[in-house]
Amino acid sequence: MPAILILSLLLLVSLGSVGHALEGEGPTKLVHQINQMVHLLAAGLWLGGLVPLAWLLVRARSPSGAAWISVARDVVPRFSQMGYVAVALLAATGVINTLLLVGSIEGLADTPYGRLLSLKILLFVAMVAAALFNRFRVLPRVRREAQAGASFAALTRSVFFEQALGLAVLAVVSVLGTWPPAIHHHSGW
Repeated sequence: MPAILILSLLLLVSLGSVGHALEGEGPTKLVHQINQMVHLLAAGLWLGGLVPLAWLLVRARSPSGAAWISVARDVVPRFSQMGYVAVALLAATGVINTLLLVGSIEGLADTPYGRLLSLKILLFVAMVAAALFNRFRVLPRVRREAQAGASFAALTRSVFFEQALGLAVLAVVSVLGTWPPAIHHHSGW
């Protein structure tokens, strides 16, 4: 299992040196590629981690899931801690990518690329809001429940909602990767 995880992470990182990350020259190009690698890695950890988290929550809620309840109560806060790091890295690397690919405030509003990127940012913010709701509103109730009851159900639904938002982000990214960056239309902050 660790080999699969390591190979998966390496595959994600390898995508950081293709596409728009090849824009620029010299140190800027290298910074862009490294930034993109970190961005992809953080996204893979967060969105990819939601899949086994949802599986665990579904198991804990099943009729034979009593043994999974304590595992879920232990794993969810740990996932949340990893999520903080992933979100911080996504936000920081996303700002850098925006600077490199959009180039101006006008580029966000006045170009198709910028408008679609703005949608991606909005979806990301919605994912963060859902994650924060889970962490600070739902998780405390999950910890207090003796069984996998209503709070586990709410957390499971919210994790599936977060996954749906993440898939929407991926759909937007798949289009963005085929469009010329806004930097080609506007220049200068």
